[in-house]
Amino acid sequence: FGFLTALAYKCHTLFLRTGEYKLLPPGQTYLAFASTSVSTFDAEIESLNAIFHNARRDGYRIGLDGVTENTFGPGKLPKVDFVTMVGGHDNADGSQALAEAARQAGVLACARLVRSAGQFTRLQGHFDLFQGFFYQRKIGESAAGISTGRIATLQLLSECANPDATLEMFEAIIGRDPALTFRVMQLANSGFVGLSRKLSSLREALITVGVSNIRNLALIASLNRLEDSQQELLVNSLVRAKMCERLARSSGLVPSTAFTAGLLSMLDAFLGLTLREATEVASLSEELCSAIVSYEGPLGRLVATAIAYEQAEYVNPPTTALTSNDVSNAYLAALSWVQDFSFTNPG
Repeated sequence: FGFLTALAYKCHTLFLRTGEYKLLPPGQTYLAFASTSVSTFDAEIESLNAIFHNARRDGYRIGLDGVTENTFGPGKLPKVDFVTMVGGHDNADGSQALAEAARQAGVLACARLVRSAGQFTRLQGHFDLFQGFFYQRKIGESAAGISTGRIATLQLLSECANPDATLEMFEAIIGRDPALTFRVMQLANSGFVGLSRKLSSLREALITVGVSNIRNLALIASLNRLEDSQQELLVNSLVRAKMCERLARSSGLVPSTAFTAGLLSMLDAFLGLTLREATEVASLSEELCSAIVSYEGPLGRLVATAIAYEQAEYVNPPTTALTSNDVSNAYLAALSWVQDFSFTNPG
């Protein structure tokens, strides 16, 4: 899940007191506040409890970010649903003991900054939730070791990324694969383009949805096949893709191309290769390769912005036509949009 973190005490209480948090979807939103800010107001724990209680009653989950032995304990903090702590530092025993104390108090314990699959494995028995980007790196395979099935899917992905593809080409590409046809139709009817009626055939989808949307639907379906077990990879890729698409609309760039760049920016994690190897195996265009591998050009700046924003790093807007609010709104809109998808892989 994603965290919306307010670092200043006055900011986060005002955010809750004014009801602004209700702009975010209940049941899907976790609000995390800095434990150091909250714990400095011991005299106002009762007041904080009331504020947090109201938000939790409305369906939002409240948590405290970066708790330590000094900031977590009975009576120190208001009632919350989860706490986060650094799980991958040298004091592993200390963080695990703190996690156990949280769990005994009925609070979910989340390990932050998990950097590797090995670290994740070591922490699994001690924490309930995990935050980190370890699942984005599956380096270990080589191009020669990719299965025949994956190579076929990559060839299909390459054809789908062709900017000159026509409706007839897409019908031939998608129609020869029943599982892909099913998946594209499933996505087309899932709210991807906001249609008011259900589509009943691939030909109807091609005509109604158009080349750009069909291309991206086919790309998503292809990535869904490459992804073995980590659904987060596809979710993360879709958030990047939609964020880039929205930013492109305000930047004078082609939205569908920006969507493709964001979507394929994690191709290395899907394939277990370096990013440069992955883009070469997929035979992507020079423009896409430059944007994805080295963040070059206007398209690359959009991709870099999306990546930095998802990792909670401050970035300047990628173009003068965009403001910081535009970037924030694009990210929130992308998170909301991706909730409409079903990621069941048909085969």
